[in-house]
Amino acid sequence: MRLETEAYHKLLSMIFQLILERGIKGLTMDSVASSLSISKRTLYEIFDSKSDMIVKTMSHMNEKRHKVAKEAYLSAPNSLIGILRIFFIQREFICNVNVNFFRDMDQISHDVREYYREQSERNIVNSQYFFKQGIEEGVLRDDIDFTVQYRILEIQMESLKRMEEHFPPEITLIRAYDAIYVGFLRGIVSPKGMEMLDEIIKDPTSIKQEIEKYLYKHEVEN
Repeated sequence: MRLETEAYHKLLSMIFQLILERGIKGLTMDSVASSLSISKRTLYEIFDSKSDMIVKTMSHMNEKRHKVAKEAYLSAPNSLIGILRIFFIQREFICNVNVNFFRDMDQISHDVREYYREQSERNIVNSQYFFKQGIEEGVLRDDIDFTVQYRILEIQMESLKRMEEHFPPEITLIRAYDAIYVGFLRGIVSPKGMEMLDEIIKDPTSIKQEIEKYLYKHEVEN
């Protein structure tokens, strides 16, 4: 069954909201069909399986976030501001996600894990551009192995999948995310970049407003 592009993207967006609310493991084709008031048969005419539905939904939403992040980065006055804008876009996602979403990532099918592995490799390649530009601008250090540092960052982010095992209850998902990302940035910025980073961390209002503008603009266009 083929839907018009607009209707298909709207369906993916609604499924994504269910994923955020319930996590991946707790989502079934029956529960999706019931929540969206469509038949299970219709759902299977659109998607081959639950894994197919999850991969297509996450791919669509990640591409939307990637588009917003790219525009936000390219319009930034320097690469550090651009990186921070990407950080806040991801932070906005973290604020709205059920912690089960991350935990479920370790337990879902091969297709979904393979999609995220490919996404990770793409992010590593893209990050090299940010780091190179940051060095040229003097806001990032030139004596850092950024490939290693980025992979360490990814490993730290992986720990968020097992929040209950690694952190006491008073440490929230967003608090852990902030600590990991800010710690990463403090390790790679130059003295010039450190001054800028400290100022932004003290008052992130302006950068948050910029992100809200890009997110709103994208939602209106889509």
